Parts: sequence; structure tokens; C-alpha cells
Amino acid sequence: MDLKRFRRIFPVTKKTVYLDHAANGPCSTPVLKAIERFLSEWSNQGIDWMKWYNYVSRAKNLFSKLIHADPDEIAMVPNTSTGVSLAAEIAVAGRKGNIVLNDLEFPANVYPWLAKEKQGIAVRYVKSKKGVVSTKDFERYIDDDTIGMRVSPHNTIEELDSLLSVLRTM
Repeated sequence: MDLKRFRRIFPVTKKTVYLDHAANGPCSTPVLKAIERFLSEWSNQGIDWMKWYNYVSRAKNLFSKLIHADPDEIAMVPNTSTGVSLAAEIAVAGRKGNIVLNDLEFPANVYPWLAKEKQGIAVRYVKSKKGVVSTKDFERYIDDDTIGMRVSPHNTIEELDSLLSVLRTM
């Protein structure tokens, strides 16, 4: 999809340069239409759960193809905060060790991990340098007791592969 066509489905871009925002991204016209259809149906007919469940299933299937995963490996959650909290619960359940974060994290991505300190999980922070957290800096904080790490969505695939290789050797 070319950029001009992409921008046309986000009306806010007619008057605004919209930069990254984790809480509420701009609403596209296809999403607005789907929400309006859902609300109208809910208001006038009640909810046909199977119909809407099928939409969710279709979204999972499409996303799983995009990331080369099985649809059963995809969990649908209402927002990032819920997803991070769920990941923290699953990753840490009954374990001891450490989690590696960086000091540029959005607070909602940090709080679920901080709550695990009460369960004996150490939270380590990789310090950024001029707004950048390097792979090498991350590697210095990873050891045999590392349960997981939170990396920036801005890391390249090569950087993520490097960090995963370090974790796999532990």
C-alpha cells in the first residue's frame, strides 16, 4: 500500500502529523465503519456472539500468517497493558530469576514486572545512551537466571536475533 493511499484511510492525517502513541492510535475509516456496524447491531438486534467471534478468529488467522505463527499461539487481549500483565504472570509463574528491561519503557510496560519483585524476581534496567539502548548493553544484563526481557519495537530483526541467541545459550 502506498503512503498516500494509507494516509487517506486515517482522516486525522489531513490536518495532523500523527506520531507514535502507545495509548490510542488514530482510528482508520475501516475500523470506524466496523465499530459503527457493531454498535448499530448491538443496539438494534443484540449481539450475535458467534458472528463477532468469527471476526476475531479471522483476525487471529490473518495476524498469525503475518508473523508465521499458529493461530492457537495468538491471544487476543483488549490492550497492551493487559497483554504485558498477562505475559508477566505467565513468564514468572513459580520461577525465580530476573527480567531485563530498559529505562525508556512506557510505565505500563514496567509496572507488571515491578510487581514481580515481591515474588523474588529481580528487575534489571539497561540504561540508554542518548535515547538508544544497544544490543551489546542488553547482553551485559542477561545471565543464566534471566527469565525474559522487554525489547523496544524499534530494535531491528538482526538485533532481536542476536539477543535471542544469547538467551538460547543460557
